[in-house]
Amino acid sequence: MATARPLLPDEEIKLLAALDRRRDQVLFLFGRLTGFRITELLSIRVGDVWDRGGVRPEITLSRQRLKGGHGVQRRRVRSRTVPLNPQLRAVLQTYLAERFDGAEPVPDAFLFASRTGENRPISRVQAYRILKAAAAATGRPERVATHSLRKTFAQDVFARSGHNLVLTQRALGHSSVMTTARYVSPDEGAVSATILGLGAPAWPVESFTGKEVSSVPASA
Repeated sequence: MATARPLLPDEEIKLLAALDRRRDQVLFLFGRLTGFRITELLSIRVGDVWDRGGVRPEITLSRQRLKGGHGVQRRRVRSRTVPLNPQLRAVLQTYLAERFDGAEPVPDAFLFASRTGENRPISRVQAYRILKAAAAATGRPERVATHSLRKTFAQDVFARSGHNLVLTQRALGHSSVMTTARYVSPDEGAVSATILGLGAPAWPVESFTGKEVSSVPASA
């Protein structure tokens, strides 16, 4: 199976517009602006982002809710705190006001709730289908998946940090910078385009007629 790819700026705009439900639009923006994995996003409850009448300035997910937090290497996984930037906070404020009809949001409710069952989030499969259908509507569904949001976040952080790999590693919560490098490494098309764009002196050239350079002694 081909790995998910980051989204291009024009694709992001079209894909977001192709999502019909406000919930799905917020899920897209949350993943794009925090870099959380889809399972981590779907574990978020209203109380994780809302406190005392407003959206929190940051969100913290415990180790148990992160990738690897339940396995044999769980001691290597730490909780992850991510600031919520102003754009995302404004989106959440509007989303929660609409969802709860202006009343105080219910802290225990899942942020991205399913329409079936009582207080349960949508599934990973459903999240994938929603994003894939939106990508198909834009005409470019190839290798677009839920992980595309995290990869787009990674490339954006990498570019805005002046290609600081360590900073990007911290933003993604990776334990190894080698893992981060796979997120931001250019694809083969970009490598080929760079090589094809290289320049060199024009050829053929006239014979060199200047003073010859004396040979350097072998003992030098």
